[in-house]
Amino acid sequence: MSSLPPAPTLTNAKSFRQASDYLHGNTPHGRFRKQRKESDYLADTFNLNVSHDLFEGLTTVSMGYSQGYDTIQPINSTDQHDINRYKYRLGLSQVLTPTVLLGVSYEGIAEEAT
Repeated sequence: MSSLPPAPTLTNAKSFRQASDYLHGNTPHGRFRKQRKESDYLADTFNLNVSHDLFEGLTTVSMGYSQGYDTIQPINSTDQHDINRYKYRLGLSQVLTPTVLLGVSYEGIAEEAT
């Protein structure tokens, strides 16, 4: 039976998050930015979401976009690896009855590593 080495401890890990929401009529807009930094890793993410109510609030259409940039540089190494992530979201929800809500959503993810 083999044993795993202990997980590295997070030293000097720092996080930052900024978010805002804005409502214009029946259209809420949301955005956030998140950054996390560790001794061997940096992640920066931006997210934007918009939704709109139609037909007296019985139907909601939503869409979103996320973009993330990660940089990995192992400790005691000069190698650096970058990963770019892109996410696209679409959604539709419909109130069918007072107790039944139908929702359909799609998320596409694309990643690029260097």
